[in-house]
Amino acid sequence: MKMDQEVFEAFERYQKSSVGCRTEDLLDMGRIYENGCVLKEDCKAAFECYRHAAESEDPEALMELGLCYYYGSGTEMDKSKGFQLIVRSSEMGNMDATARLGTLYMTGDGVRQNTERGLELLTRAVDMGNVQAMEDLANIYYFGHGVEVDQDMAVSLLESAAKNGSVLATFLISSICASETDDADEMEARRQRIIECSDQGLDLATLSLIRVAHQNGDADEARKRAAMLLDQTNEPTALYDAAMMCIDISGREGDTPTEIDLFEKAAEKGKSEAYIQLGFLYDEPKNGQHDTTKAFECYSKAADMGNVTGIGLVGRAFEYGYGAPKDLYAAESWYGRGDAENHPTCQFRLAFLALKGVSERPDAHKAVGYLKKSFKNGFHESAFYLGKWYADIEEIRSPAESVYWFMQGCAKNEPKCMIEMAKHYESGTYVRESPEKALELYERLCDCGDKRDVGLANIGRFYENGIAVKKDVRKARKYYKEAAKDRNAFAMYRLYEMAKASGFRDEAVFWLISSAKKGSVSAMTDLAARYENGDGVPRSRLQAIEWYHRASEKGNKESGSNMAQLLMMEDFEEESTDYQRQIYAAATNQRSSLMRLSEMCERGDRTRRNKKMAKRWYDLADLYGVAEVEEGMLPIEELRALLLGEAAE
Repeated sequence: MKMDQEVFEAFERYQKSSVGCRTEDLLDMGRIYENGCVLKEDCKAAFECYRHAAESEDPEALMELGLCYYYGSGTEMDKSKGFQLIVRSSEMGNMDATARLGTLYMTGDGVRQNTERGLELLTRAVDMGNVQAMEDLANIYYFGHGVEVDQDMAVSLLESAAKNGSVLATFLISSICASETDDADEMEARRQRIIECSDQGLDLATLSLIRVAHQNGDADEARKRAAMLLDQTNEPTALYDAAMMCIDISGREGDTPTEIDLFEKAAEKGKSEAYIQLGFLYDEPKNGQHDTTKAFECYSKAADMGNVTGIGLVGRAFEYGYGAPKDLYAAESWYGRGDAENHPTCQFRLAFLALKGVSERPDAHKAVGYLKKSFKNGFHESAFYLGKWYADIEEIRSPAESVYWFMQGCAKNEPKCMIEMAKHYESGTYVRESPEKALELYERLCDCGDKRDVGLANIGRFYENGIAVKKDVRKARKYYKEAAKDRNAFAMYRLYEMAKASGFRDEAVFWLISSAKKGSVSAMTDLAARYENGDGVPRSRLQAIEWYHRASEKGNKESGSNMAQLLMMEDFEEESTDYQRQIYAAATNQRSSLMRLSEMCERGDRTRRNKKMAKRWYDLADLYGVAEVEEGMLPIEELRALLLGEAAE
């Protein structure tokens, strides 16, 4: 609502004294305070405006005052008093009040539900041309609230409301009818009407357009409409939902000013979850607004509003020193508040602090007590640590308890527990050896998100070695390749061994580099030896040293001694070819490099012409799809230049 000059003048008069203000001015100011679109939202000030306006026995003012009492807006809730005021307003001929009464009777909100009385009042208001009654009655018939579903009646009522200027009704008709037609022109016409409703300030229409943009993955359109919503509404849930849809499209990285503005406004309007999401944005290192101190402030505000997730995140900040000084005593105190609310993550973290001993001596029994509460409250990863601690901590050691908790985790599809139990079944540790049960767990693991690759890789291992299944190298390779899609180092190393055994030397190098980069120590040592000897890769002391160094950091002592020997060598001939460099680049999972290798083999460009190898490179490109370059690895020439530059300094 915009304040015209007369209302501004009335507002100035009201600031001095309510005496002399016109009833309509008081009503306008009440709505301005209530909506918070022009002045800061102030429900108490709105209530006072409506109270003064109602002194004149104006029916509209009586209804607004009644609603304040009924819902406790700006005053103490008094449903009985509020209901009486709305009834008085209705009896004086206010059809908005009559429509409100009808809806209250239909829903049973604060009054005894009376569908017959509710329909009678709403129908009377509809007959008098009341748009609100048309919208409410349409909703009742469309969803069948207290009546039989009658969508034709609902659409008819919405059409009447739309003819009487209801933007909401226009939007609803367009939305309903758009979903019931396949005609492209009709759908476009409906979409244009929804856009018009959005442009006229209807929150639902704008949210609908954001939702469509979200479904289409159109970040620019979603943010454009979300920016419009910022100016349209103060409704926190609408603002929050819009921000979440924008983030779902574009992620938390980069610049997210629109999302931050939406969350900030939603948070100011009382949405504590918005402070949590703001904190997550500030916590994201790759976000343009990365600021751990601001993240901590957001979590603290959410915690002050009673948000238990915020309480846990404040505890985490103190535990790890994220945006706040590291203080384990403070962390324990905050987690304790979360524990009082039965928050499972807080209980999980308290277990580790109890094991470490912060305010008291280390206590493994107390620690497992927290883990058990955490598991009971839905944090199923706790079962894995219960299993590990009962197996490893002497004070509470119990193989039976260890297996019990791993099994409890398996029952909840906890991936780490499934991996651990599969190992037990393979080795016969604490349970009867059963490769078949291990295989069953690995198969279940394939449906468990971020550990899917472990399941696939181990199924491949079973087929390769004929464990619990008939030996089938082709099937093994298939499972390894699926696991390699998810960057599983073991699967990549096995593909390297298979390609090497089959004589596909270049493909073998590709898988070897890929496996080494994902952390396989065996792959690192093999790759270092290849660079040292120029076996399938350009002979390079720099690369050999790099990979021996990485392997030694992971505990491989032999790699450390090999690296020392290389560092002492004075004469070492470096070599490289374009084709070999391209293999190295492809091992960073760049689809373009894999395609380039295919083309080089197809044409015999700087390598021997080989159509079979060209197809294998093409198949690998198809396997990986479009992937990004992994950070931390450089092509050979760049790595050499970097290391030589550091040596020169």
